[in-house]
Amino acid sequence: STSPAKPSRRLLEPLLRSGLSAQPWCSDAENLARALGHVARIDLQMPPREPWEEREIVDRMGARFVPAEPGQVGDTWCLISARWWKQWYDATGHTAPYLEARTREQCPPSIDNSTLVDHAHGFLRIGLCEGVDYEVITEGAWKAVLAWYGGPGPTLARKVVEINSRLELEMYPLRLHVIRSDKDGNILLIERQLEISRTTLLADVKKAACKLHCLEDQVNDVVLHHRPRPDLDWIPGDESKTLHALQFISNHQILLQLSGSEPVHAPGNASPFGSKNRFFVGLQNLGNTCYMNASIQCLVHTPMLSGYFASDYRYDINCNGSWGMGGKLAVAWAELVHDIDKAKLEGSGVVAPHDFKRIFSDFKPQFAGWKQQDAQEFLSMFLAGLSDDINRTETKPFIELKDSNDRPDEEVALEYWRSHCVREKSAVAALFSGQFRSELRCTKCGLANTSFDPFSFLPIPIPEHDFRWVSCIVVCSLSRVPGQRVVQVCTRVRKRGSVKDLLEAVAGLLALDADELVAAEVANCYVFRLWNVERPVSMLSDDARPWLFHAPNLADRSAAQLSAVVPDSETGSFSPSTRSINTGGGSLLAGLASPFSGSSKSAPSSSQSWRYIARRSKGDSGEDEDRVVLVHLVHRRLRKVHRYFLNPFKCELFGTPLTVRLPADCPPWQLYDAVWQLVRHLVPDLEDPSETNRPFTISTVKRDGTACAYCSWRQGCHGCTLPWRPEAPPVPLTDEETLGIDWDAGVLQTQYKEKIAEHVHAHESVQSSHLERKSTVSLEKCVASLVKEEEVTAYCRKCTKAADGEFTESPQVKSLSFWGLPPLLVVQLKRFHSSGGHFYKLFNQVTFQETLDLKEFLADGGQKPFGDHRKGRPESLRGWDKPLRERSKSDDLDTWDGFDSLSRELTEYRLYGVVNHIGGMGSGHYTACICKDGRWHCLNDERQYPISFEDVCSANAYLLFYARADVAENRVLFESIFPKSDHTSMPFVDVESIKNKAWADGVAKVNSKLPEEQPKTNPASSGSSSNRYCTVM
Repeated sequence: STSPAKPSRRLLEPLLRSGLSAQPWCSDAENLARALGHVARIDLQMPPREPWEEREIVDRMGARFVPAEPGQVGDTWCLISARWWKQWYDATGHTAPYLEARTREQCPPSIDNSTLVDHAHGFLRIGLCEGVDYEVITEGAWKAVLAWYGGPGPTLARKVVEINSRLELEMYPLRLHVIRSDKDGNILLIERQLEISRTTLLADVKKAACKLHCLEDQVNDVVLHHRPRPDLDWIPGDESKTLHALQFISNHQILLQLSGSEPVHAPGNASPFGSKNRFFVGLQNLGNTCYMNASIQCLVHTPMLSGYFASDYRYDINCNGSWGMGGKLAVAWAELVHDIDKAKLEGSGVVAPHDFKRIFSDFKPQFAGWKQQDAQEFLSMFLAGLSDDINRTETKPFIELKDSNDRPDEEVALEYWRSHCVREKSAVAALFSGQFRSELRCTKCGLANTSFDPFSFLPIPIPEHDFRWVSCIVVCSLSRVPGQRVVQVCTRVRKRGSVKDLLEAVAGLLALDADELVAAEVANCYVFRLWNVERPVSMLSDDARPWLFHAPNLADRSAAQLSAVVPDSETGSFSPSTRSINTGGGSLLAGLASPFSGSSKSAPSSSQSWRYIARRSKGDSGEDEDRVVLVHLVHRRLRKVHRYFLNPFKCELFGTPLTVRLPADCPPWQLYDAVWQLVRHLVPDLEDPSETNRPFTISTVKRDGTACAYCSWRQGCHGCTLPWRPEAPPVPLTDEETLGIDWDAGVLQTQYKEKIAEHVHAHESVQSSHLERKSTVSLEKCVASLVKEEEVTAYCRKCTKAADGEFTESPQVKSLSFWGLPPLLVVQLKRFHSSGGHFYKLFNQVTFQETLDLKEFLADGGQKPFGDHRKGRPESLRGWDKPLRERSKSDDLDTWDGFDSLSRELTEYRLYGVVNHIGGMGSGHYTACICKDGRWHCLNDERQYPISFEDVCSANAYLLFYARADVAENRVLFESIFPKSDHTSMPFVDVESIKNKAWADGVAKVNSKLPEEQPKTNPASSGSSSNRYCTVM
């Protein structure tokens, strides 16, 4: 018997929001549709049809990351390449008409975060800059773009943690070295690295470490020991505490020892720090904190400053001042100095300044997180806050300064100095404050006004040219000289110029046509994006190496200049050659059956390999007949993978990408012929190919060459092969189309010349530019450029009076010189500049010696800064050195003449520290060089090593720390510069109470008192064309 026929099943209608709301089982159609869309778009990896929909989905994933408000504990954020994110953001911010025009230009390539990690261990690299190297996005946004675009990743997830009652995104977890011992107590040579959060309990760390050494089943039988350095003794670990509580630092060592085994008797590996170091201690990089570490090292080795913070500072802590942190910053700095001194005695070698960084980030929130910062900005703000925390005055009175009115310089200078010292009664101000003499002289009426402003940093300008050097890699499609297909050139371009100026300069060097050059950004062997010719060169970073491609129209040159071989119209083969290719082991790409073209075993049909032609409308043929488009070419080879989903092969890019101009409707034979002319130098021993035996095929691929540009991801197609057949229709190409050159495996193995492909010819301009850029300028000449006269336009009181009171600005001459020299001098070489909203760095080498004499830059005057105008010191100092708690408003402090720290007789300084900046604008690394007992040492975060002074005086020098000769030679007492407080009446301030005091109270107090305490103005400096000096204190 036969079973009855089943009734046909009615097809379901599309599931719409309006239909869902009518279903009794659906109470919230909107949320259900959104959940289903999330599953389809992300979990099932079905990208939206329109790219602008991607932006909407990602925007719903969460808000932008803000370091001050990272979220809740346990929240996850992900890092993504900033270059890829910007391209995706630009591509998804347009409407459908624009997107239709970029169908051939393809969507952004696969996500590649490889530039963000250390390839040796896969950890996040130190020195990255947010917005330049990476962006921080939500975990949902990362899953979405990864599902749509794929890529090697890796996934860089970071969690929000709470440390010392402060929420922060743990950008750089601790990196620990895990080793184990055997039963005899010998340390095995097997070492594993573990990256783990500082908030993790040591018990959990032990479990993770045992897993790395395959000891999961013996966790209870393992005893954990640790040590910060290999030359120190092992310390038993308290498994109930976190790594932060145990003061773990990166590169900490962990030892796993089985219970009952012999004690470890091996001393471990040799220490990279040598024997116990009594002079220098490294500072751990907490994540782009090299700027802070280098500045701290110089301050720690500053004469008199560290000794003051050993104990005396506690008598001067300003708990009630409205300008600092109520002493919290001073206490944090003193404890850091104490930790460094303790590490010197114990020989521990490295200190992690976590607490200091946290306190300073509270004081200046822009320094919170892990962004790269400027060392001078950090130093300026830190010394200002430190001075306020130990200021012996609770208020900073406003003092109106009078015009000089032809009064003696000594009298006016004392007036300015007294007003500064009354506001800044701190040891920091006494040590670092100097005094300028600035004069404005009207060229019309001759009126002169002199001011004597204090300074704490000496910003020295560096001679600057109106051009910049740009190093480029030029890929020549048709080189007239063998071995010069890829050329490195270095040319000068105006700083206010554009990419067009760069192309013209390079074309002049290489005798090329500038119209045939295109500038591009290359990443991982493919053209990432082209640069607009109107783009300012100021937008290029200092370490940028743009790629320039010589892209002539090969269709016009094929007959005369390229000697192209035209195929026979009947046979379709290259004539006259019928020679075959010796591939050695056969071809993977014989005919059209290729792993590049999906998983089909046979040659794809016309509809398969030319499916994209149907996208062209019939009316486009006439319009594209004479149009020329720019086409990118990438070299590809196959790698077989063991674990796969649809295709057992994986595409791999290699070599240098190429760019060529071809007709929009390009015959297949012409396309293959043009590509052959571009790559034939890579296989010089190969004979001319025939139709059935070619060294490569050409495929339609995405920009990054990983997959087909038109096939769905479900088909596993690596690229539809373009067949070489005379009867085939023309290949429709669009501007910035990317095609893959799929090389034959046998040709790559036997004929392809890697040395030729990797060779980069250095043009003579590279050497000449190197010699020109090595030209040096002395520090004395830079100081002379600071104090030279300049013409400015400023308000003139006398000219205004002559004009019946009408406000008048007159041309004036401004002159600057030194009046009083401070005990400590910090010189800033102004390497960082901005122009038109863009920033750049000067790499000029400024030569300096270990001594600096400023006598020739001193203003005319007597040997004493204030002559006979200073009053008697004992009477004038009465009471001002008392602790704040003992002072009374009746103390006659108005008669005080300020610190006796300035000098006009001692003009020679000794160099004791240098902060270096290595790298370009927006990136780079800071190091410190310290002189101790006549010997120089480089302190590079955790590492320290001796160097010569020739290495110190380099083009990387940024901040120079000088001590006046009497201070450097210990010929002056600190009490003569900054008198001590009276310690007999009351004890010093309780440090613990200050540490436990909430900083929020200080913020409210500051905000409430700011309007009453405005900083004083400088009448003589008005009208200056530039900020020549900065008053930090």
